[in-house]
Amino acid sequence: MGEKQNVEWKSDWKDEYLAWICGFANAQGGVLMIGVDDSGKPVGLRGARKLLTDLPNKIRNALGVVVDVNLREGPPEYIEIDVPRYPVPISSKGVYYIRSGSTNQRLSGVDLESFIMRRRGVSWDTLPVPRADIMIKFTAPEDRIIRTDGRLTDDHATEKTTRNVIKRITKAAVWEQAIIELILENPNYTTAELASELSVSRQMVSRRIKTLKDKGIIVRRGSPTKGYWEIASDE
Repeated sequence: MGEKQNVEWKSDWKDEYLAWICGFANAQGGVLMIGVDDSGKPVGLRGARKLLTDLPNKIRNALGVVVDVNLREGPPEYIEIDVPRYPVPISSKGVYYIRSGSTNQRLSGVDLESFIMRRRGVSWDTLPVPRADIMIKFTAPEDRIIRTDGRLTDDHATEKTTRNVIKRITKAAVWEQAIIELILENPNYTTAELASELSVSRQMVSRRIKTLKDKGIIVRRGSPTKGYWEIASDE
């Protein structure tokens, strides 16, 4: 059986495979097997027991996610990295990847903006717009209508308005992602401490936290000052 959407085989560990873990986290999750050849046959992994200790911290430090790293004793020994699907966008060194079939795709430009919108639960039908007298309706990427005061406008106006809206959504998502990464680093952060770390107002952090809580991405356990945050995967 060959590699597929949620399975990837590698004969040895390389740090570049952090991008594959990122891709799984941004898709449906998956398993990265280290010490398995391209045919799916375990071939053994030198230093497997050291990797068993090192990889969880390496992955958390690079991606801000928690994964299960398991040693399969065989013989021969190999490692399975079980990656859950995450409800928020995950990046590897600031770059976003997503698993597609048996490949790992780098996201950028419009593809990245669309991905962030989907993860934020935003659709074209519910997009906020810069002006109250503008209505945007998207029925398909090539079939879009924009009306201002009941009159159709040209494609240039449509695209300009859409870009402005996406920029606003992307900016909000970046701040939310920054908050999540800080919480992963230290679940005990208070709202005031998060604001200080990000060099922004406490009110802005409170707004972004409310959005994350409403979406069920983060939960506060205990009191505002002595409690801690939890971030849930989609499992």
